[in-house]
Amino acid sequence: MRMWMGLAAVLACGCTADPEPFFSLNDPTIQVQGLSIVDRSAQGASVEATVQLHNSNDVPLPLVRRSYTITIEGFEPFSISDEVHRTLPARGYQLVKLPAAFALDGGDLAGRAWRLEGSITYRPPGQIREVLTESYVPLPSVSFSDDGSVR
Repeated sequence: MRMWMGLAAVLACGCTADPEPFFSLNDPTIQVQGLSIVDRSAQGASVEATVQLHNSNDVPLPLVRRSYTITIEGFEPFSISDEVHRTLPARGYQLVKLPAAFALDGGDLAGRAWRLEGSITYRPPGQIREVLTESYVPLPSVSFSDDGSVR
């Protein structure tokens, strides 16, 4: 019985010297900065949305996945989900570009209404998060959306 009480005490107190930042983390904030045409030809156009992320925490946050859909009036929506491979610095900012391509078939994107919806998934630091990940608890993510006219 004493052995079980001792084990429970050790587990309750933890065995690590560094504090567990997981419980005090704030989600990063995301601001959509806009969408613009970056390249065009008679067959198609490439656009790029830009989002700015801000980390108010004292620890860096690795960004692991971005998922988004860009819809432009009169065209098929463009959707993608892929890995990001960036780290949002502690108390810092990071710009993330979200590219998309649209077939034009003689049309034009300029002046058309657009809508952007998506999310960025990040990996909080700490041993508790590692246990949650190993238990298949999804990583946290922050969502964003905006709309406007193509410029």
